[in-house]
Amino acid sequence: MTTTLDFKKECRALYAPTTSPAIIDVPKMTFVMADGKGNPNTSAEYSNAVGALYGISYAVKMSKKSGDFPDGYFDFVVPPLEGLWSVEGDEGAPPFIDKDKFIWTLMLRVPDFVTDDVFAHFKGKAAAKKPELDLSVVRLETFTEGLCGQIMHIGSYDDEPSTVADLERFIAKSGYRTEMSGLRQHHEIYLGDPRKVAPEKLKTIIRHPVVKREPDWAGECDMRIEAADWLADVTSKVKRGNKVLFAKDCALFAELNDAIACENHKIMVLWAFEAASTTVDVLRERYPNELRPQIALDTSRAWASGEVKMRKAKRAILDCHALAKEISSPEDIALCHAVGQACSVVHAKGHAIGFPVYELTALVHGLGIDNCKDAVESRVDHYIERIIYWHEHYDDYYGEWADFMEAEE
Repeated sequence: MTTTLDFKKECRALYAPTTSPAIIDVPKMTFVMADGKGNPNTSAEYSNAVGALYGISYAVKMSKKSGDFPDGYFDFVVPPLEGLWSVEGDEGAPPFIDKDKFIWTLMLRVPDFVTDDVFAHFKGKAAAKKPELDLSVVRLETFTEGLCGQIMHIGSYDDEPSTVADLERFIAKSGYRTEMSGLRQHHEIYLGDPRKVAPEKLKTIIRHPVVKREPDWAGECDMRIEAADWLADVTSKVKRGNKVLFAKDCALFAELNDAIACENHKIMVLWAFEAASTTVDVLRERYPNELRPQIALDTSRAWASGEVKMRKAKRAILDCHALAKEISSPEDIALCHAVGQACSVVHAKGHAIGFPVYELTALVHGLGIDNCKDAVESRVDHYIERIIYWHEHYDDYYGEWADFMEAEE
């Protein structure tokens, strides 16, 4: 019993991914699990589940001290907390909407020597030591997650959507599709303690369960029809008064999303700065005394080159978004958000699609729903052409890059 097993070191493919997504096959493992609902930031049920899981895990681990250890025991490092997430009323949705509607399963991996009898024994011992906790919510279960797309997210939990978007595009590009059911849900593994680590430095592994995508010619035909008929969807949103008229994953953007997914972060940053500069010029002409869009772009350029830190750039970007609340023109409101999205590409490539979402929303407002079709489709083609341009001319760029940008090479 002198060797201490650390699952993170023994299974690096499962616990040490990079910020580049990959497809992995997760084997059968044993966990202590607890189910619940509600906002993890405010829910007493969530706090109890975390305490109960760790209470039982440490009771097993520390059994070596008392000599009351089970057959086959070896010392181990208690692994990081994991969570399976969905949203009430929408099984399989990643948890980025209303936190009060979260449905979660928290879990900690345990060694295979933890059998049903061993679990029951140490659950009783933990209950005696921690009477304030309700351990009845904890169960022992084996879980074979199987094929998954996996990526490392670095940053706050609220910033996960852009990383998830990158993961989903990679999954589709790799010939798979996400399929969530049962325990195979949006999966997070927490490698940092939010009580001790700054939000922008938190590391979270994100997994989505996948299956191989079969050829579907009828589906491809439907996609082409949907892409050609995007105007009907936008018309409906205009009538409903939606503020955003395009979805990031709409069929109109299929080729554009593929182009973004194929490029590296630096190329998309250069593309985004170029796109935003034109929009900033438009806003400056309409609001000559308003400097926030230009400041956001300039500060984000400085962030990308390592001249300023993320905190300063984030403040400038939020100020640009705030301008949208102070003006009344739907077209210009969308343009402010487009600039903010473009500047945020420095943080994550997944923000790149946000610029077209808002700029095209502005275009529809400016031209009117009856006159925008050709202009919108031409603009989407232009986005792709400029991505291709920066792909071909990246070596002509001689600017400096921040260390965090260089580290992604």
